[in-house]
Amino acid sequence: MKNLTYKQTMVENKASMNQIDQFIAVSINSTDLTPLVDGFNKYVADISAVDSKFTEHHIALLTANSAEKSVTVALKALIKADITKSAYVDRNVVANTIGKKLLPKKAKAKSAYDRASVALSLGLNIINACASLNLVHYKMITTTEKHNVSTLIVNANLVEQHIRDWHTKYTRASNFMLIKPIDHTTFTPGGYLTTPRTMLNSSGFSSIKTQDDNTNLAANMLQDTAYAVRANLDTKWIEQYRTSDKWFNDRGQFMTAEWTKFVEDLRLASSVDEIYFPVAYDDRGRMYETSAYIKYQGDKYQKSMLEFANKEVCTEEGLEMLIVNLVNEIHSDKINFDEALVWFESQSDEAIMELASNSPISDAMYMDYISAKAGNAVGTITHWDATNSGLQFYSLLGGDKIAASLCNVYNTGTIADAYKALADALNTATGTETFNRSNVKNAFMTYLYGSMAKNTLYKISDPKNGVTAGIAEFFPADWSEDKMWNTFEGSMLTIAPAAVKLMNLIYSYNVDQTKFCWTMPDGFRVETTSTSTETVKGYFIDHSGKTHEGTCEVKLEEYNKFSRALAPNIIHSVDAYFGREVIKRCYFDVSFIHDSFGCHPNHALELQQIVREVAAMILESDLLIDILAQISPEQTAYNVRKGKLSKGSLSVDDVLSSEYIVR
Repeated sequence: MKNLTYKQTMVENKASMNQIDQFIAVSINSTDLTPLVDGFNKYVADISAVDSKFTEHHIALLTANSAEKSVTVALKALIKADITKSAYVDRNVVANTIGKKLLPKKAKAKSAYDRASVALSLGLNIINACASLNLVHYKMITTTEKHNVSTLIVNANLVEQHIRDWHTKYTRASNFMLIKPIDHTTFTPGGYLTTPRTMLNSSGFSSIKTQDDNTNLAANMLQDTAYAVRANLDTKWIEQYRTSDKWFNDRGQFMTAEWTKFVEDLRLASSVDEIYFPVAYDDRGRMYETSAYIKYQGDKYQKSMLEFANKEVCTEEGLEMLIVNLVNEIHSDKINFDEALVWFESQSDEAIMELASNSPISDAMYMDYISAKAGNAVGTITHWDATNSGLQFYSLLGGDKIAASLCNVYNTGTIADAYKALADALNTATGTETFNRSNVKNAFMTYLYGSMAKNTLYKISDPKNGVTAGIAEFFPADWSEDKMWNTFEGSMLTIAPAAVKLMNLIYSYNVDQTKFCWTMPDGFRVETTSTSTETVKGYFIDHSGKTHEGTCEVKLEEYNKFSRALAPNIIHSVDAYFGREVIKRCYFDVSFIHDSFGCHPNHALELQQIVREVAAMILESDLLIDILAQISPEQTAYNVRKGKLSKGSLSVDDVLSSEYIVR
């Protein structure tokens, strides 16, 4: 154990961004920066003599801080950007980083957008000064999306001077652990040994905030679950994984460094009997394991590589549930448990093996089935997913039996399919047969999570080739966007009227603020900030007096857009609470991905019963009223008096008898 603890500390030191920051800071602070400071001051003097109506503005930016501070911040940002890049260093992104760091807090700005623009302009001017000092030079590249990107080539001597062999030392931002993570407590963050952290947010990790012990119980249980790399991992899937888009940048170049990190991680994980995954919360309480390359919340290849370290011999019931999960992995459309068993028995071993070999998850599961059937202990993780979890929670919060019948919260005798119901409604409304469950699925999900017309109707389906597609292409060609949107929203209202009305009621909470807070029943403190991603323009001036533009996407706080984000944030906080309550009731290993629960096949039926019981608890509670009352007591009291938050006819018995609430 002592050796593993030491090894874990060494792994974390290689992986920590904090370590990189400290390493760079120590190196720069011990370096004589006088030549660079003098050069920076000369650059400022030269620009001061430029004949341009914008000269005064840019000089004010360049002299907002001391030359030494500007040079120090720029060096740290440039070096870090160079050693952590996957493909190239985006000039505007680095400029934004520098500008935000250097812009005085009291700097005057008309709006958040204007402040962001000034920060970007400050950073662009600083970088141009660095270019005059030969610390960087510019290079324009064209991505596979046909976008021109202004990149920076950082002086190799500069990087070598301060970092030397850090390229070989730096591995990743986060990783699994070789020993059990530190517990999260009310007063102390948990997870990694050297960089404990309980919370995630949009700007990265926060190690300051903690959560209540009752909340932390679920996270600690997830952290304490031991995993292992599958001993029978088929190398063909590793080879196939290497060819996936994940490992290619937007210029179509293979990211050798990233792949090398993955291979190193896989080798490390395979060398020990057990690995663990630290867990952190986002602002809504959703739990994420924080590993970068080997992870159970990853893609199909990553999931297929892992199993529970604690193996069990399958019971008769467990073997059946393994078969059910295998069949549902093979079939794109899941079928009920009895049908899955009948279908499996009707197939030859050769046919099952061939079908299973089309996917890394089903392939691994089939090998486990063969082993389990022979009486061997297996660590198989069977996954049991919610049917349209957003709609499930709307149905539970509002007691909506119609919505519940579409997402298997209410048992209708057959497996419900909300996506097909929407497709049928759209085909009726348009007089076409162009809609099916596959092409409406994304629109359905994004609508429930706050997307408006354009974001719901359109999406980028093939970013590499810049192809714009979405549900819009299946409407009649001569229909306007407004007509498509009204028809789509009308169809949603047709199939799930109460759920849609409840969603719109939440949208009506127009509270003039950028941050909302509420506490869930288990003590989790939700803190959500209203942000919008905006393309901000910044400017810098050169020695000829010519002004150059740079653009960068930044997140800005905006209260007027928050009402659209409130509903999905509430639903996410509810599904996070739901997940925590399910996990706390499990005495067996659980693997958790938001609306999907993983367990050994021996415990699948127990897990499903726990899910039903927690769902019934939420239906029986006044959870939504409690949340809304914390956001706006007056509006909520009014809505309660008017009966707008009253429950529908869905009963606890309905939920408890639902056979396929997860499947």
